Amino acid sequence: MTTPSIHPRHSWRSTRGFTLTEILIGIVIVGLLASLATVGYRKYMDGARMSEALATIQAIRVSEETVRRETGRYLDASVSNTYYPMNTNFGKVRVPWDWPAHPDYNNWRILEVAVDGPMRFGYKVNAGRAGTPITTPIQFSPVPQLPAPPTDEWYLIQAKGDPNEDGKPTHLLTASFSSELLISEDQL
Repeated sequence: MTTPSIHPRHSWRSTRGFTLTEILIGIVIVGLLASLATVGYRKYMDGARMSEALATIQAIRVSEETVRRETGRYLDASVSNTYYPMNTNFGKVRVPWDWPAHPDYNNWRILEVAVDGPMRFGYKVNAGRAGTPITTPIQFSPVPQLPAPPTDEWYLIQAKGDPNEDGKPTHLLTASFSSELLISEDQL
């Protein structure tokens, strides 16, 4: 009985590992997948941070409509024309909604906005009677065309925050006379 002979070169080639080119291609593929995952995760986190502003703006709308049903007019909660609960450090810190040191604290308590947890954004709500022009400073670029003067009771909601924490705030704007929510990202 004879044993089949195996050519030494054939045996060596069948048990070898990866070539340098194959390893480099593998590293490049893994690097590309990691960078795509990082970008996707960042977009997901930015969207999650924006959801606070969207939910709070909706809660403010509901509260303003409740106040109008009860009193016949919308509440001008931001008399000091500063953002509530914070007016600086947008996105860098989260502050509780209940902020007694704020000059408009009592107005916001009357408005009874239902929020969940600390805030990354600041909010302003200005309101007026029908026929009263909107003179509230609007921090939005470009400034949208507003009715002058509105023909009904009105409120204007502004939000400011830095959801992607790049030092450039994002502004959101909506009003009682519009179902549209305007978003102006990364404005200085």
